[in-house]
Amino acid sequence: MFAGLRIGEILALKWENVDLDGKVIKVRNSLSTKLNFDNSGQITKTISVLGSTKTECSLRNVPIPNILYEVVLEWHNETIILSKLKNKSKPIYVLGKQTPRTYTSVNKSFRRFLKRTGFDKHNIHFHSMRHTYATILLEKNVNPKIVQFLLGHRSVKTTLEIYNNTSLILNDILNIINKKLN
Repeated sequence: MFAGLRIGEILALKWENVDLDGKVIKVRNSLSTKLNFDNSGQITKTISVLGSTKTECSLRNVPIPNILYEVVLEWHNETIILSKLKNKSKPIYVLGKQTPRTYTSVNKSFRRFLKRTGFDKHNIHFHSMRHTYATILLEKNVNPKIVQFLLGHRSVKTTLEIYNNTSLILNDILNIINKKLN
């Protein structure tokens, strides 16, 4: 929600690509899921595959806003301390340890969070956070070319067509939050 990364980019994010001093996330990889099928077309196995980003334009440096920086710094320090306490080497992945977490496990965690907070009754998906990020930037009159770069799109047309019309999602989320706070 505060960096606009795709789920695969988050899952593939390594601590070496998080510059805490420069407050920058360096998007260099993405995790995708490969499906194996049997002769009848049924899925027999899913495999997480670490690879390059969706497009060459997806290789980018995304600034870490202050609201996210504090959380990332705390998570970084916590994961380093936990790995030292368990006598293990430093964790590589931001969400995981020596291996990245899977989409399924993160999605389950996200669904539990939505249920715990009462947001499960609304049509919120993990990818909605990316839409919210883009919408906030566009509503703040950030140059669409900058938003295009931050999202890793090849064309500004993609950015404007997909994300400029999503303010309804943002408004729905904000309305839900306001109702919960009142």
